[in-house]
Amino acid sequence: MKNGKQIVVTCLAIGVFSLALSLPFISMKREKSSAYTTSSLPTTINLNDTSEIDIRNYYSSLNSLSTSERQGTNLLKNLKTILKNGQKYYAYDSGNSIWQIYEIADRDWVKSPASSTTYGTYDSSTNTITNYSYGKSSSDSKNNPYLHALYFNRNVENQVTAWDNHQQNQWGINREHVWPKSQGFDNDEGKGGARGDPMHLMAGNGYANNIHSNYFYGYVSNITTNCGSTYSNLSGNLLGRSKTLNTGTVFEPQDCDKGDIARAIFYMVARYNYLSGSDSDGIDADNPNLTLINEVSGYPLSSYTSSDTTPGKLGILTDLLAWHHADPVDEFEIHRNNLLYTNYTNNRNPFIDFPEWVDYIWGTAVYNGSTYQSYNSTPTGYADPYNDTVNGYGTGTDPRVNYVTISPNSLIVNIIKTPSTTLTANVSASNGASTGVTWSSLNSDVATVSDSGVVTFLKTGTATIRATSMFDNTKYGECVIIINNYTSVSVGTSILDYATENSWSNGTKYTSIALDDIATASVSKGGGNTGKYYTAGNEWRFYQTESAAITISVPSGYLLDNVNLSYAVANTGTLVDSSSNEIVSGNDNEINASSVTYYVSNSSSATNGQVKFTDIYVTYHEIYQEPTSITATANKTFYVGDTITKSDITLKDNNNHIINNYTFDEYQFTYEDASSGGALTNKAFNISYSGLNTTLTTQVQRKAYVSPDDISNTYNGSDFSSIGSSYGTGRSKTIDGITYAINGYVYNSTYLSFSSNKTTAPGSLINSTPYPQGITNVTVTGATPDIQLSIDGSNWVDLSSATPNTVNYFYLKMFYKNTSQSNYVNISQFVVELKGESPLNVANYIMYEDTNNQCNTKLDYAILYFGNMSTSGRNTFMTSDDYVIAQARTRLEAWLTNQGKSITHINGDYLVNNANHIQLLSLIETDNNALIIVCITISLTTLLSFIYFGSKKFKRIYK
Repeated sequence: MKNGKQIVVTCLAIGVFSLALSLPFISMKREKSSAYTTSSLPTTINLNDTSEIDIRNYYSSLNSLSTSERQGTNLLKNLKTILKNGQKYYAYDSGNSIWQIYEIADRDWVKSPASSTTYGTYDSSTNTITNYSYGKSSSDSKNNPYLHALYFNRNVENQVTAWDNHQQNQWGINREHVWPKSQGFDNDEGKGGARGDPMHLMAGNGYANNIHSNYFYGYVSNITTNCGSTYSNLSGNLLGRSKTLNTGTVFEPQDCDKGDIARAIFYMVARYNYLSGSDSDGIDADNPNLTLINEVSGYPLSSYTSSDTTPGKLGILTDLLAWHHADPVDEFEIHRNNLLYTNYTNNRNPFIDFPEWVDYIWGTAVYNGSTYQSYNSTPTGYADPYNDTVNGYGTGTDPRVNYVTISPNSLIVNIIKTPSTTLTANVSASNGASTGVTWSSLNSDVATVSDSGVVTFLKTGTATIRATSMFDNTKYGECVIIINNYTSVSVGTSILDYATENSWSNGTKYTSIALDDIATASVSKGGGNTGKYYTAGNEWRFYQTESAAITISVPSGYLLDNVNLSYAVANTGTLVDSSSNEIVSGNDNEINASSVTYYVSNSSSATNGQVKFTDIYVTYHEIYQEPTSITATANKTFYVGDTITKSDITLKDNNNHIINNYTFDEYQFTYEDASSGGALTNKAFNISYSGLNTTLTTQVQRKAYVSPDDISNTYNGSDFSSIGSSYGTGRSKTIDGITYAINGYVYNSTYLSFSSNKTTAPGSLINSTPYPQGITNVTVTGATPDIQLSIDGSNWVDLSSATPNTVNYFYLKMFYKNTSQSNYVNISQFVVELKGESPLNVANYIMYEDTNNQCNTKLDYAILYFGNMSTSGRNTFMTSDDYVIAQARTRLEAWLTNQGKSITHINGDYLVNNANHIQLLSLIETDNNALIIVCITISLTTLLSFIYFGSKKFKRIYK
């Protein structure tokens, strides 16, 4: 470390240099926005948490102030000086800086640990990432970690990533302004400041963010919108009337986000206020004047920028105070605060560092688990950075559980569509108390719950699910679930499309319109001249009479909920519900019948009372009926080794409803379940649901051996574009996992081109990575180079002399060995054909049938197929736990033992060890005519290869 004198000298030098740089600009007019110049992002990321002493030192300027200056609004005023000093700023409106900050600050460090960083180097000894490269878009995501985003339950499987989906839908994420920008700093061209402050600009679910809009925060009653009800595991973010003030509309996030949001809002007031009465930067859209209120009526205001007399306002203060206590600071929030401070903002959120300072400014709202009971605005103490507890409330050291909540805390589900759901227990514990819970159902006849919070619905009704603290059984949370048996379906249509009649004369006329597959709309006219229907101006127009009517209906098994008729009246015409004789204003609610009829009424003459219809919207539901029988079907034929699970089964009741909430233990089919030779075999399973039973009959068979086709890998000259346009020795190109080494004069344009001059610098192309299967052939288009193959990449044989039927070649060389021309030769394409034998296919050959004397009749071909696999294929065959392969391996080893042979592992490969030559003629001498025909048609090369099994060339396969 430098000594004190060195530091002084260094600081003086820096000061002089800085003064010299500033002299040309002293006389220039200072632009107000210059304080908010945006910063560039660091490429060296420090992941270490700030030490306790450094946190205390950050706020050390408070210690010299009087106690009155360290509480209430005075503390806010003095915190602003600290938070603003040296703060770095980022633009929200241009570039990707905010999204890129999320890669580090909002990262889920459990699902995406630092060691998983690809574009950068992580040093575990220093806990830093160097040369970090940020993503730019979903198509250039580079490091794309999982994020901890607001409004998502923290245990959902389908977590979001930083560069996945930036839409306001389902699993999309947005940049959520926790303090809505419209409430005090609504600027669209801000260069820095509040709009892009990462302390409150957090990643959040886009769907819930869109619904939050700019509403104030608070506890909700009379819910109008469940901001997560449109997709799974996301309920608990609510929009509705304020429970606290019983007026206005507020947004309530899920429990695990409440404290994070409250503390981000408290930070905004500490950083952006005008309590000192002046600010050298002035008040504008970058540097607003913000305050908290305990009101909701008349708010939120339309977009505005605050001033010294009109601050930006947000609330509800008392609810935010309750949330601050209900959802204390957690490890993720602490780490995010430290990451922002160290790497990005150079300032901190004091209410994460010292949570009790919230009480020292705004007082307390007593919390009882669901809302506050009373509010006292008197500060409870004063800030003392040297002695206050860092990251927690100084309330003793005994372990304790503060409260337990369940997310979501209420649900309405349909038992047909949603047979089960998963609840999450949130436990606030201090000083090492256990966060474990015990789940229970207070209505076990309606719903049951597992030890992990999975609720299974048994019938319609209401069930209360409870999570009780294992540490303190007096603390528990509850979720009330209403289970119904129908789902309303809304349909609508424009009846203008069906207006085809011009007029009706005396008599009966009837027209029916299908609103969808279920609901219909019918219009009718009885006898007489007073009830007329015609389509003047493409409208359905009814004249006054009870015989002119429109009927909405659904068939048996359904009931109407609501009907909304879009219509206009002419003269004094009215629309009347025929069942109640009440005038319909347009929306008829809670019908609960299979049909409803409306007619036109008027006390005047027939021509005066008219109603003109345009659209019909209907909501109806299906009547749930208890099943009397069930049937099960499987959606496919199974093969040995397959596992049947619930996803393969369709279970229906006699009402044609699909049933999901039943149990089925998955089962793997064995060779005992399937007949020899591949015949279809029946396998039965018993399935039970709600006291009803059925038998599921499946078909299972053995898979036959399929003569494999060679695998063709096609390479175009343009695939090698990255090797450059000149001398290319030492360069390489990797395509589909195979790396090709470039030697001599090789370059790429449209073609793969290399020199054929053997005396100067002949070009060549060699795969330095072995092919996974043996090479059977290589063909070239556009030129005729020499091609050689190799077993090991060292010893080469010409393609024309190679014996791929008996030897596995894994390397190729493409060059010119016998020419001296000086021109480059262009290759437009070359194709490498590989052996297609697979471990599973070989296993199918061995296990397809159960016959006597197989060790004599099938072993030689089994050995051949085994040898035709790649090295990795043989390794898979000999080590895989796959049921089919494991059974075949056992059978093959038994055959070999019977014949005095075995499989040996040598130099990373598995070889068949044979003490005797294969007696090929014994195959021909059998009585199996088909086998004789197969043997006769075997090529001469194959026959020779059988005889030559003991040769040196075949030592890779058969020793």
